[in-house]
Amino acid sequence: MKRILGISLLAGVLLSAVFPAQASTPTLDVTKPMTVNLQMCVTAAELDCIESLSLLSPSTSPLVYQGFRSFGESTDSNGNQHFRGVEVFTLDSQEISLWVELQSPKMLIYKSPDGKDHFGSSMRTYIQAPRMFENRFEVKIRTSWLKPQDIQLHAVEADYDIQKIAGGTRWVFSGKQQTISYYNDNWSQKMKIGANADSDSHRLDFLVHHLGKGGSYFDETCGEKGFTVESHNAPGAGMPFWDEGTKSLNFSIESPHATSEGKPVVGYFRLWMPEAYLDCKWPQNSLSAAATLQVFVQNEDGTYQTATTVVGRFKDMIRIEAHGFHYSAPTIKVVAGEKRYTKALAGFAKNQAVLSKGQQSEVRAFIAKFKPKSLVCTSTYYQNAAKALATRQADAICAYAVKQRPGLKITTNVVQVDKASASNKPVIATSK
Repeated sequence: MKRILGISLLAGVLLSAVFPAQASTPTLDVTKPMTVNLQMCVTAAELDCIESLSLLSPSTSPLVYQGFRSFGESTDSNGNQHFRGVEVFTLDSQEISLWVELQSPKMLIYKSPDGKDHFGSSMRTYIQAPRMFENRFEVKIRTSWLKPQDIQLHAVEADYDIQKIAGGTRWVFSGKQQTISYYNDNWSQKMKIGANADSDSHRLDFLVHHLGKGGSYFDETCGEKGFTVESHNAPGAGMPFWDEGTKSLNFSIESPHATSEGKPVVGYFRLWMPEAYLDCKWPQNSLSAAATLQVFVQNEDGTYQTATTVVGRFKDMIRIEAHGFHYSAPTIKVVAGEKRYTKALAGFAKNQAVLSKGQQSEVRAFIAKFKPKSLVCTSTYYQNAAKALATRQADAICAYAVKQRPGLKITTNVVQVDKASASNKPVIATSK
């Protein structure tokens, strides 16, 4: 996407003649229990700093850099020393603050019941602004030692990129603000009775948990094989786990069922996971060798929701999406497809997502023959820009199938292929 405007990495230098000198935070000492909020990079080679904050869309007035606002130094109950502050910008006279907290690998998170100290490190990025739901922001950050164990993208249409640079890593995160609903207290009790949320807010956050040696937020097993990336609009979410009983990879998330105004909270969930990490973490899993995968959204009572789900593989990564489901505490379940009966459909007309009469006839014949209880509708695409079209095509196939067989459980599957000739190859499949 074309960048409309941005704050350059030399902002601190270019604006020093305009804005008065402001307090700066110290350099993070990775041998001490401390955190430091990063500031704008001053040189092209500097690390552990913010390279840029940009507005990608829509085209509006430019961000105006105002400088760094220090919140001073404090020490928490675990003895961690914090040096906090935000980089401040304005957009059409509205203030936008950028908080990027980098935690030392020696930061003490808590003491275990056995008395041992649990250390862990992360980089936490918060773009704080008034409601600007249509604005897509991008932030670039450079670090010298941070290594991902888990990445969480709390944003609508979130995206990320990790780039190797001299001496370290450039992290690129982008997305739009998301609405989030909370309980202020008595969370478990209110979840149990399905109470409306106490409050609603919005956020645009990007979290990177560091893979340390003997000091990480989560279990370090198989961390060298890769890491997971999740994006969702739930205030509470756990790490993935393998359920041997159901032969499924599960993700538990929870949110109030309704906003403070009583409107249903509609959820979405996205995951990126390397197959090498999956095989190492859960060697007994049945997903890696499966020809196809399916995603379901299961309620707490064991029933299943109707939701739009997308699952696929690309460059040794499993990609999963589910959206259109409702909270409060559903489980996203990924399972291996059983032995399949498949039918390759005729391709769609160029740039179209409406089934032709021939495609409709193929779907009707397939359903009449196999009378399936569930159906996977797959569409393929080559270039990233065609993903949305492929998703609409898969949705259209499944929607037509449901009309022919009401109650049919459906999964839409969008697969990125490595050559143009393999795109626009829709397929339907069932385990009968």
